[in-house]
Amino acid sequence: MKAVVPVVVVLVVAVLAASAASAASWIDPHATARSASKLYDEGKFADSAAKYREALVDDPDSALLHYNGGLASYRDGKYDDALAALGAVPSSDADPKRTARAAYAVGNAKYRLGAAAEASKPQDALKLYAEALMAYRRAMGADPADEDAKFNHELVEKRIADLKKKLEDQKKEQEQKQDQKPQDQQQQKDQDQQQQQDQQQQQQNQQQKDEQKDQQQADDQQKKDEQQQQQQQKDQAKDQQQQEQQQQQQADQQQKDQDEQAKDEQAKEQGKQPQAGDEGEKDDQQQAEAGDDDVAGEPTDEMSQREAQALLDGQRDQEVRPDEIIKRLDHARVAEPREDW
Repeated sequence: MKAVVPVVVVLVVAVLAASAASAASWIDPHATARSASKLYDEGKFADSAAKYREALVDDPDSALLHYNGGLASYRDGKYDDALAALGAVPSSDADPKRTARAAYAVGNAKYRLGAAAEASKPQDALKLYAEALMAYRRAMGADPADEDAKFNHELVEKRIADLKKKLEDQKKEQEQKQDQKPQDQQQQKDQDQQQQQDQQQQQQNQQQKDEQKDQQQADDQQKKDEQQQQQQQKDQAKDQQQQEQQQQQQADQQQKDQDEQAKDEQAKEQGKQPQAGDEGEKDDQQQAEAGDDDVAGEPTDEMSQREAQALLDGQRDQEVRPDEIIKRLDHARVAEPREDW
């Protein structure tokens, strides 16, 4: 975008020839305008625009002041103020080139405002671009040789085409999104349902795993309890068997003690009972007259007939009748005890 070239204000100071006005020749009515032009040249565009507006107080219909004030506002970035000032320049200005340059400046200001609104308000930007094209056409109409206006006109036309294409693409994209939206919604719904089913399946699987784990723990505990119970039963059986063995051993020992005691008592009883019959006396006499191998008073290895008879009689005491016991006692004699009996 080519910049706007300001028109240098040429001020012609009228020389008052009248003698009546010579006394006020020191007053300069264009001092404010010259100060505004100086500030413009120094790049102080805001101050320059303010000075031009101040100069318009004394000369509100000046096309030159409106034009230069509009250019100062444009350079200051105040495009609305620039359009307001440039819009006051009449199209029937006596200077055709100034009219062309004013229209060219209006086109530039419209373009700047459109570019600023393109991102947020594209339709407003298209309207401003169209107004810029109209301003460039007025500039070319006032000055057909103005190459800047022609260049900017082509630039804005291309910008309008690009923006329209962009808006059409966005519209198509939105329509596709709207058409795709039900499908996406259904697809999203299906995905949500599948995800929910997967979560439920995972929960069921986890629940089954937990139940299997609990069942396994219960089985292990039951098996452990059964093993402990079996071990306790084995220990109890073993203790009972040991107890029975001890009782049996005690009973056997008691029976053995009783048998030994009975034998001792029977032996004592046999030693106290007298030997009956002539055969007993004869046996004693024969035993006393025994050979040299027998020692008197010591028991022999073989039981004599008398001893055997005494043993049998001792066992049959309960079966012998009292009259038989008396008869035996009458014929019995008291034997002398052996030494070691």
